[in-house]
This record gives sequence, structure tokens and C-alpha cells, in this order.
Amino acid sequence: MVKAIRLKNFLSSSFFLSAAYIFYAKSPYYKNYFGDKFIFPFLKESITLQDVFKLTFIAYAACLFLIYFLMKNPKEGKGLHAIRALKKIFLSPLISFEQGIPKEEKTGILAVALKIFFTPLMISWLLGNSSRFIHEAIMVFQNWRLFISNFTLIFQEHAFLMMFNLILLVDVFFFGVGYLIELPLFKNTILSVEQTLIGWAAALVCYPPFNSYAINAISWKSTDFPYFSNNYLFLSVNIAILLLMAVYSWASVSLGFKASNLTHRGIVSKGPYRFIRHPAYLCKNLAWWLGGLPFMANAIKEGITPFLLVLLSLASWSYVYLIRAVTEERHLKSVNSEYEEYMKKVPYRFVPFLV
Repeated sequence: MVKAIRLKNFLSSSFFLSAAYIFYAKSPYYKNYFGDKFIFPFLKESITLQDVFKLTFIAYAACLFLIYFLMKNPKEGKGLHAIRALKKIFLSPLISFEQGIPKEEKTGILAVALKIFFTPLMISWLLGNSSRFIHEAIMVFQNWRLFISNFTLIFQEHAFLMMFNLILLVDVFFFGVGYLIELPLFKNTILSVEQTLIGWAAALVCYPPFNSYAINAISWKSTDFPYFSNNYLFLSVNIAILLLMAVYSWASVSLGFKASNLTHRGIVSKGPYRFIRHPAYLCKNLAWWLGGLPFMANAIKEGITPFLLVLLSLASWSYVYLIRAVTEERHLKSVNSEYEEYMKKVPYRFVPFLV
């Protein structure tokens, strides 16, 4: 019986892993990204995203094999539950629609969909952030004297990008591992997955390729690195952005390997989560508003309408994150009383003593 569970877990996970790889390799949209090249100083040649995908596929399959066949008391995994759900939907679609499918199987299929969607994004961003961080770090090291003679120049040319990519690299690392690996050892077992359409829509619209449709609808009026002719304003705003993004990344570190969207993996109440319930969302949006200042300055010169359109664009994205926060809290509260107890300890959603 135990051997059968091990084999079924491995085969079901391998099936979804292979299906995901084929989909991303053949999809016209994602296929374009496979040719992206990343340069690392310790490699003789640049490496493409497709190369990394292949290596990740092989390594992940090997890890699954070791995990499933070395685990002392294996339980049926999410992949196996997802296979059963798909089988019922395919063979008896009307019955599945009318009667639904068991909660465990629904969680399985949603968890698999979540991993398939987010993991490639994490791998791509992990490579990009790593490559850019290393490049900028080398440039900062080679020009370290500018920190004394012309700090603004070294900050503008390399230091900001070095720190910004390091911050994102830390964030993506924890989310990437969180999506890839679900182990009792990491205490990141998925207890539940968001099941409402609005919850999924609010989350997915923030990520490629769906964010491109949102940008077409409500535009994007911000930049990661806003420029101002006044050096003091330039440094103040961009250092503030780095500090906000550092707190954003601190939130991801606090989540540890529980980090992932649309899931309940247990409540985290350390780090910035001691003070407010959504520190990452708050800091990301504040950074975006600061990045929108040049757009506001240029728009106000053209008139009140362009200025209001910039405000509307930024406010629309902030509203998306408000929906994400509200739907996440509703989901977490629906699973057990753990989140409600956390809400009593941390009553503020975004701003201490206010909201």
C-alpha cells in the first residue's frame, strides 16, 4: 500500500510537471521568453531561460522522486488528488458540475494550477534579478570611489539597481521555493486554496500575461526608479522606495517557505506582520505612488484632467490590492479560527491605529 502511494504520487506529479513544461515550451506567448539570455560572470557563455527550465525540470523530478520514496509515512499528494478531480470532470462533467467534487480533490487541482502558473514566473524573475544584481554589484565595486566623490552618480547608475534587484531577489527566492516545495519539514503544507473567481482574478491580474490587459484598461503611471532634476528630491524619493521595498521583502522572509499567493499554509505573525496584516501590499503600493510622482508632475502641466487620470490609474491598482487583501482575509477566515485569532492581535489591515 505504501509503495503504491509513493508511485502514484510520483507519477501524478511527474504528469503535471511534464504537461506544464510542454505547455510553456510550445505556447507562443511564453516561448518568446525561453530565448531570453542571462549573463553571469562565473559562466563562460550566457544561459537562456529554456536551459534553466530544462535543468529545473530534471532537478525537480529527481527531488520529487527522493521525497516520495524516502518519506517514512507518505500521504496522497496534491497531484494525485488533482488527477482524480480531472478524471471525474472528464468522465462525468454534468455530475461533477451538479454535485461538485470533494474538497480535498478541489484543493489538489487548484494547488497544481497555482504551482503551474506561478513557478515559471518565479524562475524567470529569479534569473533576471540575480543576473542584474551581480552585474550592478560588480560595477559598484569597480567604481567604489564614486561613493565619496559623486554619490548621486553612482547611486543613479548602479547602486540603486543593485539594491533594488537584491531586494526582489530575496522576495522571489522565498516565493519560488514556496511554490515548488511543499513539505511538513518546512511547515508549508497547503491547507486550502482560494476558491472564488474574484479572489483568483484579483491576484492573477497583477501578473503576466494578465497584467498587460489591465495596463491596457487602466494604464500604468509609475516607475521603479523615478528621476528628478533636484538631487535631494531624487535621492530622498528613491531611498524611500528602497526602504519600502526592503520592508516588502522582509515580509516575504517572515513568511518563509509558506510564501505563495491564494493559499492558506498557516498564519505568520512575526516580522512586519506583528504590526499590520498586509505589510507587503502597503509597501509595494506606497513605492508605486512615489514612482508615480514624475507622471503627476508632468500631467499637472498639461491640465487637471491628465493629472486626475494619473491619480485614477494609481488608485485603480491600489484598489486591486485592496480586493486582494479582503478576499485573502475572507478565505483565511473560512478555513479555521486561526486567522480570526490573529486579527484580534493585529487589528489593523494597512496602517497601525488607523486602517
